[in-house]
Amino acid sequence: MKIVLLLLCIAFAGCGPKSNEEIAKDLITEKLKTTLPDFKEYDAVNFGPLGTAFIPYEETEQYINNSKALNAYKDSADSLEKIIKGGKNTPAEGQENKRRLQQLQDSVKIKSDRNNTEKQGYVPGKLFKMSHAYTVKDKAGLDKKTEDEFYFDKDLTRVVKVNKVY
Repeated sequence: MKIVLLLLCIAFAGCGPKSNEEIAKDLITEKLKTTLPDFKEYDAVNFGPLGTAFIPYEETEQYINNSKALNAYKDSADSLEKIIKGGKNTPAEGQENKRRLQQLQDSVKIKSDRNNTEKQGYVPGKLFKMSHAYTVKDKAGLDKKTEDEFYFDKDLTRVVKVNKVY
């Protein structure tokens, strides 16, 4: 009877909540399932320790989105400038194009200033990081070893960035 109780205690103790390391490993596996061309060819080599990290402002989603919008405005302004310099507009069209160009240039300045202000006020949030080495068979059937660093949000609910080590 004592053996049965001991086995039950061990079984229940093993069913506790997952550790942060186990959660991170599960997140890595789920990420690789959706990003590798053929997950069936994946074989884990090792997982590094779970550590903390910070992402610079230039790598945040906010900065990337602001930069894309800024580049779109700059491209539009450049295109409109070429149209104006081409001189094939009526005087009314030329005036309208110049007005639109000024609006685009003003928008570029505002978005650029906003990006700089947000960068100055940026406080990097704490993230988690874990490296993971694994092999994947290539088309020729050879094992290709890869190591990536996976960055997780502060709540360990999703992978926010993957950085190739080799």
